[in-house]
Amino acid sequence: ITCSKSAGASSLAPSSSAIIIVQQWGATSTGGSKKFEVRVNGSQGGTYNVSSEQRPAVTVYGTLDVISKTLTPSSVGINASNITVIQFNFTATGEDMNITTVKVTRSGTATDGDFTSVRLVNDTNRNGAFAIAEEPIYNASLTTVSNQYLFTGITYIVPAGASNTLFLVVNVSAAATAGRTFSLDISSLAADVNTDGVSSGINITETNTTTLKSSSATIHGKLVVKGFNLAPSTKVIGTTNLATVYLE
Repeated sequence: ITCSKSAGASSLAPSSSAIIIVQQWGATSTGGSKKFEVRVNGSQGGTYNVSSEQRPAVTVYGTLDVISKTLTPSSVGINASNITVIQFNFTATGEDMNITTVKVTRSGTATDGDFTSVRLVNDTNRNGAFAIAEEPIYNASLTTVSNQYLFTGITYIVPAGASNTLFLVVNVSAAATAGRTFSLDISSLAADVNTDGVSSGINITETNTTTLKSSSATIHGKLVVKGFNLAPSTKVIGTTNLATVYLE
């Protein structure tokens, strides 16, 4: 703390003023508005406390780090359901974080019509694996830009000091075209994810140390085979050209 006063003066003269500068202040480990307590002690024993309303304040905000792990199989069949593509792990430090928007971009030759559902699912039981019983936090709606899915209206809280996991899960259409490829990613945290610090109210710029993109998968067709039993219950030995099963 530095207090400026007239050169050579050992105290402040009546009606004079001084500037107090606080330098190299270390922020606290928790987010929120932090006020400085200011108390002035006079050389004759007088004390003046600056009221709470007039105290200088600074807003301290936390951080949100995002990492991902691709879970995409190398190929998926048409009409396949609950295909886990990628998981995102969010770690909050300093304060609870509220994620309100997530935008996911699709790459490859697949089109919007190749999918019937794209959703973010919370890892409710925290076991690191998607379960059908786990509910999606929000269904995706297509944005005006092709190949993008926008999750809006979310209130997804990541507690301070904790990590939450979201799975990106898709359903492939029965009318999907075999041979097409796809991968999904968060292209830019700054542009595609919106997060607010719960205590500070500050809009947070998220950080990441890994590429937030899944590996590529190829859509393949399906061959349905039905079998019908043609074998007679009995047959004499030496019988030839005996039909036992019919496949279609």
